[in-house]
Amino acid sequence: MCGHHKMFSNNKPYGSYDQLYGHELALTGDRFKEEGSTGYCEGVYIFVVLPTSNPFAYFTDHMGCAVKVRITKDRTVKHDALARGRDVRFAGTVEFKSGLLIRWCNGSGHYLPDANCCDQAPKAFTFNKYG
Repeated sequence: MCGHHKMFSNNKPYGSYDQLYGHELALTGDRFKEEGSTGYCEGVYIFVVLPTSNPFAYFTDHMGCAVKVRITKDRTVKHDALARGRDVRFAGTVEFKSGLLIRWCNGSGHYLPDANCCDQAPKAFTFNKYG
């Protein structure tokens, strides 16, 4: 079941991807935070969804497959750098207020994910907040 995802390739490769940018997204109850942070997410972030074989992953997608989510608020970092140039299951923009999900979308110029593949995003990104 988890092997039939559409993967999105980087449409605008840029140089070296040696540096790791952003943080892994974590979920505490119904609130999101950057892994290792004591505060909750606040504001607008970009995100990428990557496959993982970690059985202890924070997230599953809407099809039940484990995924990890990397995020950043740093406007100088683009989706491709966040994913280190790798293919992704989904990419976009997400907004939080006091750690609560406000909205999310497929806004990524590097990966151009199809909106009809939003079920590959984390299940915690509920469809009623998409758009």
